[in-house]
Formats: sequence, structure tokens, C-alpha cells
Amino acid sequence: VTFTGYLYATSDQTSTIPQATFLEGTEFNIKIKQLANPGVSDITSSYADTQITSIKRSDTLSITPTSDNIVSTSDSPIPIYAWFDNGTLYYYTTCLKPSMNEVSYGMFAYFKSVKTIDLYNIDTSNVGGEWGMNGMFYNDSSLTTLDLSSFDTSNVNDMSSMFYNCTNLVSLNVSSFDTSKVTTMKNMFRECKSLKRLDLSNFNTSNVENMLMMFAKCESLISLNVSSFDTSNVTNMNQMFYYCHSLTSLDVTSFNTSKVENMHGLFTNCASLTTLNLSSFDTSKVTDMAFMFYWCYDLTSLDLSNFNTSNVTTMQDMFWDCTSLTSLNVSNFDTSKVKNMAYMFGFCEKLTSLDLSSFNTSKVTDTHQMFNNDSLLSTLYVSNLWNMSSVTNSASMFSNDTNLVGGNGTTYNSSYTDKTYARVDTSGNPGYLTLKTS
Repeated sequence: VTFTGYLYATSDQTSTIPQATFLEGTEFNIKIKQLANPGVSDITSSYADTQITSIKRSDTLSITPTSDNIVSTSDSPIPIYAWFDNGTLYYYTTCLKPSMNEVSYGMFAYFKSVKTIDLYNIDTSNVGGEWGMNGMFYNDSSLTTLDLSSFDTSNVNDMSSMFYNCTNLVSLNVSSFDTSKVTTMKNMFRECKSLKRLDLSNFNTSNVENMLMMFAKCESLISLNVSSFDTSNVTNMNQMFYYCHSLTSLDVTSFNTSKVENMHGLFTNCASLTTLNLSSFDTSKVTDMAFMFYWCYDLTSLDLSNFNTSNVTTMQDMFWDCTSLTSLNVSNFDTSKVKNMAYMFGFCEKLTSLDLSSFNTSKVTDTHQMFNNDSLLSTLYVSNLWNMSSVTNSASMFSNDTNLVGGNGTTYNSSYTDKTYARVDTSGNPGYLTLKTS
């Protein structure tokens, strides 16, 4: 047997010996925070460190090594030392390529003053386990750039909250990420408020099940290509693009949503989108569509005639403040299980008519401000499926709908803005609705 660097060879095998491995993620996190904050006894991994401004590798060992400075596992043949000096947390090892621990959850989390992290020549191929890279850079709100192009993520199954609240990050290179084993990306880029672009063209999302708030509050994103995403196993898209209000276009036509159950706030405040093609969406398993298009100010039309809403129970605020909508096709909506329609079409100020003839409202209990401030709305079509008997809250249902006229000519009356006139207009029964029999 002969040794060469960190390889040994026999006549029939060549293997890599793990010469230096960092402590588990939260353990490493606490250890280096203790080095920077001597005397603080209650440090946890969620302790927001404001002393460390950079984390970098040192070429020399500038301290007398002690066990207190070791940040490698006890079974590492070669130790890794760390020390704090004038704002910088240094680490040093003679191992050319030290390894991240299999469990690296939250390794660099809650470093609020860190602007740079040197991760060059670190082996991440072993990172996996139950938590993967969950929360690895969580709440590092001063980071401005992060180049992870050398990361081997082939064994990682969890990337949730990985960059959550990295609010000053303007450059992030994840183009080489192998995400083929990842099952959750919830909150992954949430509140990366300064990012303008993200290259995710290499992302393999075929095993991802959870995309909850994945890009939520990425307020500066002007370009986002998710056209290659395989979403066939995703069940949760809750607030996925929430507050992405700088996006001017978004192509989701390739999305397979057949397993998605939650679309709550999916496009909330995507205020710069003018068009949105959802013709390929399979919504047959969705139960929550509340706030789905809330504050989509610039959308001019939406054709949702292919939506299967048979399992939806809440449509609260679904189209609230879609102030530029001139047409909205919801003519095939099955609302037989819906209980909440509060604020549903409120402040859709440019809509002149709505066809709700497919709406079965027998289970609806809340229509509070449902059509509030739809100032150009003149015609509301309903069918015999319309039923207000279960509604207990209908305050301001038709407030300021001054152009609304019922089928027999009943005009708006500011004294009747609740469900009282939420009925078909007949000669002996004034109402704001028009019966559509076909």
C-alpha cells in the first residue's frame, strides 16, 4: 500500500480518504460564533452574529492551536482550525480540499454582518442526510455576492430556506447545481430582495414536492426562466411568486400542476405582469386559490376557462385589486365546495361584465366586499345555482358599484350593498343580478 496525498492504492482499488471534515452545520455555526463572541454563554445557531464580517480560508496558521479552535470532526485525520481576528473568521487546514459534513444544515446561518464567505475548494459531495443544505445561508442579510459554482450538490435532498432573507445579495451563481435528488425548495430564494436575475436553467426539479414561497419577495427580479422546471411531483405552490413585482414576463406554460393542492397567493403582487398564460394548468386537486392574483395591477385579461375548481374551498381575494382587467373568463368555475368569496372581485375597476352562471354558492358563508368598488361593472350573470342562504357576512358586497344594473333594470342603491340585492332582478323582486338560462 502506498500513500500519495490523500489517495491510497492497492492492486484492485483506489479510494479517497476523508482527511478533514467540518463539524456538522449547526455545531460549526455555534463554534465560530463563540470564537467571535467570547464570554457569551447562550449562543445558539440562531444567534444573530454581528461581529464577523467575512469568513475566509487562511494560508497560514496564525494561532497556537488548541482544542477550542478545532472546527473539524473528531475522526478527521487532519484538523481544521478557526480563529477570529478584526472582523474576519479564518479557518486553516493542511488538507487541500476539506469536506463539508454530511449534515450541513444552517452552517452559515444568522451571520448578519458577513459580506463574503470563501468556499473555494471545499468538497460538498457528501452533503445530504435528512436536512441537506436547508438554511445554509439563512438570514445572511449583508452578503452581496456568492459564487457556488464549485458546489457538488448531487446528494442533497433539501434546499429549503437556503438563501432565505439574503436581502442584499445581488449576484448568486447556482448554475452548476445538481438538484436531481432535491425534494423541497420551499423558501429557497425567499426575500432575496436585491437579486435581478437567476440562472436556473440547469435545475432538475423532477423530484421536488414543495415550492412554497420559493421566490417570494424577490422584489428586484426582472428575469426568471422557469420554463425547464419539471413540476410533476409538486403539491405545494403556496405564494411561489409572491411579491415578484418587477417581473414583466413569466412563462409557466410547461408547468405540470396535476398534483398541486395549494395555489394560495401564487402570483400575489406580480404587479408588472401584463399577460399570464395558464391554459396548461391542471387545477383538479387544488383546494386553496385565495389571493392567487391579488394585486396583479397590470394584467389586462385572464382566461381561466380551463380551470377545474371542483375541490377549491376558498377563493378569498382571488382577483382583488386587478385594476387593469378588462375581461375575465371564469365561466366554467365549479364553486360547489367554496365557502369564502370575500373580496374576490373587489377593485376590478375596469370590468364591465362578469359571467358567474356556473357559480354554485350554496356553501358560501362570506361574500364581504366581493364586488366592492367595481365602478364600471354593469352586468352580473348568474344561474339558478346562485344561492345566498348560507351567507352570514355580506357587508359592502356591492359598495360603489354605481353602474350595476339588474336584468329588469334595478339600478344601484347605496342603501343595499349587502346580500339583500344579491339576487336575480325580477319584476317583483329587485336585484342586481341578471339570469342567464343557457
